[in-house]
Amino acid sequence: FIKSFSLNAIKHLTYILKATKAYKDESLKKYVKKIKSPTLILCGDKDEYFPLEDCKRFNKFISKSKIRIVKGRHDWCISKPEELREILTKWFSS
Repeated sequence: FIKSFSLNAIKHLTYILKATKAYKDESLKKYVKKIKSPTLILCGDKDEYFPLEDCKRFNKFISKSKIRIVKGRHDWCISKPEELREILTKWFSS
């Protein structure tokens, strides 16, 4: 999984960077609407970079998305790797 995730992130790094820049420019909607693959949106309830309301909008714009809200900030997955593993295991097994 880690290898696949890393290769995917590297392969699509340009797109990720464009989307991040677009978010700063407040025009992310045009990018997220282009996402057609099943997408899991993970959001900390106290995320300081992508606030909860933004994540809910992403969920609305991405047709095949599901949102999972966890307790924590933007870096919650670093401090709670077991919770991240559980969420991803369920996502990939469904």
